[in-house]
Amino acid sequence: MRKKVMLAEDDQDDQMFFKEAIGEISNEIQLQIKNNGEELMTTLINDHGPVPDIIFIDLNMPIKDGFSCLKEIKVSEKLKNCTVVILTTSNNKDHMDLAYKLGATLYVCKPNNFKDLKSVLNEIFLRDFTVSNLTGKMNYQA
Repeated sequence: MRKKVMLAEDDQDDQMFFKEAIGEISNEIQLQIKNNGEELMTTLINDHGPVPDIIFIDLNMPIKDGFSCLKEIKVSEKLKNCTVVILTTSNNKDHMDLAYKLGATLYVCKPNNFKDLKSVLNEIFLRDFTVSNLTGKMNYQA
């Protein structure tokens, strides 16, 4: 089954690693990458196709940060039920708590290497997010 995935990430290297990991996991994943939160939200609001199966958002982005995007997604009638994964370098407990309070499905600290990134993403894609209360913390930071 083909999955539609969006990534909002301003770091070009992180974008490349994410794209490569997705490519190795499955050719059934359609990935769109946005360079900041404003690009993400503009695309999500204006796209008349199906909403993404999973939206990955970095917290620290220029123009519009991940928290702002998460707030907008969760108040949007069109987007509020989307699976949103915060994928960030921040392992700050206050950031984690706020992300969950705002409606994040998962909060994941970015892995330090490609192998671990691929493993984390594979685990995420194997989860069934249609079952309620499947939020949780995944922290693969060394």
